[in-house]
Amino acid sequence: MKIKNSIIILFPSIIMTLINVFSFSTDRISGYDKEGMIILTLIIINPLLFFIQGIMAGKEKINMFLALGTSTAIFVLWCLIYLNPSALPYCVVYIIIGGLTYLFGRWFYRGKKA
Repeated sequence: MKIKNSIIILFPSIIMTLINVFSFSTDRISGYDKEGMIILTLIIINPLLFFIQGIMAGKEKINMFLALGTSTAIFVLWCLIYLNPSALPYCVVYIIIGGLTYLFGRWFYRGKKA
C-alpha cells in the first residue's frame, strides 16, 4: 500500500485521536468548555473529517470499506472510552456522509487521473 493511501485512510483517525486526547487529558479546560469541544467535534469536526476522507478516497480509488471502516472503528472506540453509547448513532450519519462523498469523488474524478 502506498504511503499516500495510508495517510488518506488514517487521516480522520489521527485527528479524532488528537482532539480526544487533548480535550480529555488536560485539567485546564473547564467543564463547559469540554462539553462545547465534544459537541463541536460531534457536530462539525467529525462529519467534516469523514467528508474530506470520502472525497480523497474516491479520488484515489481507495477501498471505501477500508477507509470508512477504520475511521468508524476509531470513532466507536473513542465513544466507548470517553463518551457514552448515546453518541454511537452519529456513526450512521458519518458513514452516510463518507459514503456519499466517496461516490461523489469517484464520479467527479472518473475521467481525470491524479
